[in-house]
Amino acid sequence: MSRNPWAAYWAKGGEGAGGTAGSGGRPGSGGRPGSGCLPQAEATIAPVLELVWRDFAAALKPKARVIDLATGDGAVLRRLKAARPRLELTGVDSAPALPPAPAGIRLKAGVAMEQLPYGDGAFDAATSQFGVEYGAPEGIAGELARVLKVGAMVRFVVHHKASQVVAHNAARRRALAWAAAESGLIDKARRLAQARAAAALPTPAAFRDAIGEAKRRFPDQPVAAEFAAGIVQALDLGRVRPPRETIARLDLLSARAADEIGRIAALEAAACDAARIGAMAAAFAGRGIGFGAPAVLEEQGGGPFAWLLAGSRG
Repeated sequence: MSRNPWAAYWAKGGEGAGGTAGSGGRPGSGGRPGSGCLPQAEATIAPVLELVWRDFAAALKPKARVIDLATGDGAVLRRLKAARPRLELTGVDSAPALPPAPAGIRLKAGVAMEQLPYGDGAFDAATSQFGVEYGAPEGIAGELARVLKVGAMVRFVVHHKASQVVAHNAARRRALAWAAAESGLIDKARRLAQARAAAALPTPAAFRDAIGEAKRRFPDQPVAAEFAAGIVQALDLGRVRPPRETIARLDLLSARAADEIGRIAALEAAACDAARIGAMAAAFAGRGIGFGAPAVLEEQGGGPFAWLLAGSRG
């Protein structure tokens, strides 16, 4: 991709940056955002991840140096620190800006997983949660093998292609794409705003009708109706404000939608089926980082949500 789809998200602290007119958060369980919120994720996924990282922390040596790839807001490192406070924890992410680092944790923005700014054998362990799958496996494997000590432990949690998070966000992307592009609402709203420079025109009923159409088309994805409502709000405010302000509001809505669509598209492309997770493991094995058979992590009372790769640098 030509730009980092999470640049705006993390620059705003990972909260609400994907919002069109309403929400636009994350799966609710920490790590790489999956864009639109999946309400049950916190209750059904987070406890599983807590156990994954608590067990990993318990197996590390005291004061082990850990690098977390595509760290985001440091969700994995926070869990490791809670379990083992004396670990030396560093997170890197390609986003140009990240939220403030939690106490006792170092986060470094603007770092590609394929180009790590650390010396050979600098770390005792490596982790990633919903992150490593977004990069180039061969390049990441080579760099990680370089910065890890021989025998270093490695654990990755990777998006599962059959997960509810992926399915939910794919549906959200389709709804948002309709509202932000296919419906033509933004272009029509911009033309109305420009025309108001010459005459005090009302907001046509068609824009309000679009909110109802969005609800009918996407009854399980309120983001479409939220986006349409955001356009109506901008146009209503614009009746008493300069047209340039209305156009700026519409441009902001459009940009936020494009950012979120980009994040979801990246999620869909990154999520792994059995063949792809096998290929990823093979790429790392070729650089001396061996994993056991990929395990499937399941939501509590639900289906698969992630793959678990656990191994070490030979």
